[in-house]
Amino acid sequence: MDLARKTNPRIEVKRAKFSNIERAHILHAAQRPEDLDERQAAAVRARIELDLRIGAAFTRWQTMLLQTVRGLDGQVVSYGLYCL
Repeated sequence: MDLARKTNPRIEVKRAKFSNIERAHILHAAQRPEDLDERQAAAVRARIELDLRIGAAFTRWQTMLLQTVRGLDGQVVSYGLYCL
């Protein structure tokens, strides 16, 4: 939103809100955009940041522990869906 408003200060920012990635749900959300709640957007950014930091720290701890216990020979044991 901030970047878009730097280019066009009068831009109207909306949010397509969905919690399911099925096509019908995404289309429904896109056809009914809502006003952007900046506090809710900030909360989402905070959760993403925490998830990344906690996941990275736990992945490192878990990998180091399991390499010692199980002898994984340099393999990474990821916590969560994505390992950097």
